[in-house]
Amino acid sequence: MDWVKQIQRYVALTAAEASAVLSLLGLLFLGIGIRYFQAELAPVPFYPDASATATGLVSAVEEPQPAFPSTTEAQDSSFPIDLNAAAAAELEQLPGIGPKLAAAIVADRETNGPYTRVDDIVRVKGIGPKTLARFDSLVVVRKFR
Repeated sequence: MDWVKQIQRYVALTAAEASAVLSLLGLLFLGIGIRYFQAELAPVPFYPDASATATGLVSAVEEPQPAFPSTTEAQDSSFPIDLNAAAAAELEQLPGIGPKLAAAIVADRETNGPYTRVDDIVRVKGIGPKTLARFDSLVVVRKFR
């Protein structure tokens, strides 16, 4: 305990103050160690679906889900949507298209005939170039035979 006395003289602490400081430092390091081992030895949650990795470890932070499908996700799912054949429910999957615009697209298609190109959809009231730009890569126009 000579090193404690040397520290006491260097920092000008009484014996009680030095022991209190050492006790607090000990508790601090004990708490840090407990937190570390709790994190390392924490049980891995079990997810019955296939989203867990092969080792069974799952990321503790979930990625936020985008409000609209990205172009790569769109290619993997029911996209591209044919503007001439899609029902209103399918059109609602497009970013910026709600139930009213989807119904307006179907009504316009029935009234004015099929679209000949994707840009023709701007003839629907409520769809302009900005709205079209949000989903133009997710739609196609196929000709009816």
